[in-house]
Amino acid sequence: MSYISGFFDLEKSGLEEQLRIAKELDMKYIGLRKIDEKMIHELSESDIKRANELLKQNKLTVSVVEISYDQYHILEDESFSIIEKAFSNADNLHAKVVSIKLPQIDDFDTQSTMLLDWIKKVYQLTKKSKFELSFNYREGYLSGHLAYLVSNIKQINFIYDGTMFYQNQISTTTVYRLLRNVLSSVKINDITKDFEACLIGLGTTNIIDIIKKLKRDKFKGFIMLDNNLTDYLQNRDKSYEKKSIFAFLSKKKSNKERYLKMDSKLGLNQESQLTYGMLLKAEKTIIEKIIE
Repeated sequence: MSYISGFFDLEKSGLEEQLRIAKELDMKYIGLRKIDEKMIHELSESDIKRANELLKQNKLTVSVVEISYDQYHILEDESFSIIEKAFSNADNLHAKVVSIKLPQIDDFDTQSTMLLDWIKKVYQLTKKSKFELSFNYREGYLSGHLAYLVSNIKQINFIYDGTMFYQNQISTTTVYRLLRNVLSSVKINDITKDFEACLIGLGTTNIIDIIKKLKRDKFKGFIMLDNNLTDYLQNRDKSYEKKSIFAFLSKKKSNKERYLKMDSKLGLNQESQLTYGMLLKAEKTIIEKIIE
C-alpha cells in the first residue's frame, strides 16, 4: 500500500505552517526539508524536541526527511560528520525514509569503484538507525550509472524525481523501469519542455503515466506532493489583463499561456481564489483517483 505525503515548504519553511497545510490536506504523513529556516543537520536538541511535540499534537508522522545539504564530493571526507549529524537528527524525528543526494563525481568510468565505496560508507552511518536510506539523483549521472549502482549495491534505494530526470535528458519511463523495484518514494511534480513548473499532467515528465505504473506495480512507498508553483500562485491574475506586460515579452507571454492553461485545468476564472493548500488538494485528488 502506498501513502500520499508531501513537502509543504513552498511558501514558508516554518514548521507550524507546514503542519497546518498537511492537516488541511487531511494527511497522516509529512515530509521535511527545513524546520524554521534550518536544514536538518543544523537542528539542535531543543529544535527536535519542539518539532516532535508539534508533530504529536497534530497527529502527523514524518514520511521523508530530505537532507538539503549536498556540498560533498566523492574525493573528500570532511562532509561525513555533517551527513552523520543529519542522519541522527532525522532518526530522532522518527522519519520513515531519509534521502540524500548522490555525491559529486568527476568521471564515472574512473571513479565507479570509489563511488561504491562512498555509498557503502554512508550506509555504515545508518547501521543503528530505524529509517530507510534512499538516494536522490544528482546532475551528471546517466541512467547507465544508476543501473550500475542498482546491480552492485543490494540494499540501495532511490527517490524518483521525474523533473530532475527530464531536465538532465534521462527518459522518465526508462528510469522508472530501471528503478521501480528500489523506490522508497516518488516526487509528484511536472515541468514543461522549457523546464517551467506546471500542474501534473500538463508537462513533459509523463508523471500521470508513472502514477498509473505505481498502482500496477503495487508500490508500497510514499507518493510525495512537491510542486514549485509559487510564480503561478502569485501572478496568475495578471494573465487576464488585456494590456499586460505578458504581451510584450515572449517569456511573459509563455507564462500567460501556462497560467491560463492551469486555470482551465482547475476550472478557475479571473475571479477565482487559489491558495497553496487548494492547489495541493487538487493534485492530491488526481492522485487518489488514479491509485484508488
